[in-house]
Amino acid sequence: MIDLIRIKNNHIKLNQNKFGSEYNRSSKRDGTQNYKYKLYKRDLQVFQEEDEFGNIVSVQEQYSVNDHPLALTINTKRGFTIYGSIRKWWYGAKSANADFSHITFCRCIKLLAKKIGVKETVLWSSTVNKVEIGGNIKLDPVYKNIVGALQSYPRRKRFGDSRETVYFKTKSNFDQIIIYDKITQLYSHKKISGNVKRKLLNSIFIMRFEIKLLTPSKTGYWQYINSLEKIRLHWDILIDDWEATFQKINIINQTPPKLPHNKDQFGLKEFKNYFIQLGIEAYGGIESVEQLISEKGVKNKRSEYKNNFRVIANANNIDEFVDFLIVLYTSIEGKADEMKRKFMVGVNNI
Repeated sequence: MIDLIRIKNNHIKLNQNKFGSEYNRSSKRDGTQNYKYKLYKRDLQVFQEEDEFGNIVSVQEQYSVNDHPLALTINTKRGFTIYGSIRKWWYGAKSANADFSHITFCRCIKLLAKKIGVKETVLWSSTVNKVEIGGNIKLDPVYKNIVGALQSYPRRKRFGDSRETVYFKTKSNFDQIIIYDKITQLYSHKKISGNVKRKLLNSIFIMRFEIKLLTPSKTGYWQYINSLEKIRLHWDILIDDWEATFQKINIINQTPPKLPHNKDQFGLKEFKNYFIQLGIEAYGGIESVEQLISEKGVKNKRSEYKNNFRVIANANNIDEFVDFLIVLYTSIEGKADEMKRKFMVGVNNI
C-alpha cells in the first residue's frame, strides 16, 4: 500500500561511518551540513575469482537495475531523513504487481531500522510528511483503455495524457489522485524492453491507482499517517479509504455503440452514437469530449457537454458496461483485501 514516502527524525544522530561515501553534501544556513547517501536493501558481496593471468582477485558485485535505493540524508545537528519509494526498495524497481500487506510493511520497517542502526521503536516513532498510498490492480487486457475512461472526480480537475495516465488535482494541489498503466510506465522508465512490454500487455493489464499526499495538514488523511506508527495502526482504515476514493471516479462507457450497417437508416440517436463511436476509437472516452469542447465558443459549456456525452455513451450496451464495472470494482476490492492480509497491531509479533 505505501509507496513513495518521506520519513523524518530530528532526535537521533546516525553514525555516518556506517554508510560509506556520501553522494552529495550541502551546507545549511544554520551552519550545519547535510550528507546524502544511497541506502540499498541488500549488501553487495565480494567474490574471489581468477583473472586472465591466473591470479586470484577480489571482485565486488554491482547493483542491478532492479536494486532501488532510498535517499538517506544525515544532518550534523538535526537527525536524519529517508526519502524514496519504499515499495521499490523492498520489492525491486521492476516489480509491476507487488504491494505491501500489513505484515510485509512491518518487516520492511524492521529491516530499515537495522540498516540505519537504530532501534525499531525509534524508527516507528519518526514523522512522515509526504506519502503515496497505492495499489497495482491486475486486470484482463480488455481493460487496457480504462485510464481514458476515467472522466471526472468531485471538486477536482482532470489532467493527464490520453490513455496512459490521468491525474485529479485540487487547486491547492496538497494531494493528487493518480491512475496509470503500470506496464507502460516500466517501459517508459527503461525497466523493461519494448518486446517484454508487448508480451505483457497481450496477456495482462496492470492499473496503478495512487493517492499522493504532498503537504501535511491537521485534517483528513494526515491524522492517520503523520508517523510510521500511525500508518501501522490505521492500515485498514487507509486501505478502505483508498478503495472508496476510486469508487467516486466517474467512468465513461467506452464500449462502441451498436449501430445499423447502413447510414441511411440513421436517425438523430444513431448519428449521436456514430460520432461517439468515432471519438472513442480516435481518442478514448473523455479525450473525445476534450477535443470537442476545445473548439472556440464551446468551452463555456464544458460541463454540460461532458455530462451529455457520458449519459449517451453509458446508455449504449448497458449490460456489457455493468459487467465491465462489476469486474473492475471486484478486482479493486480483492486488491484491498490482499493488502490488509495478516493485519496485526503488535510490532513484536512480526
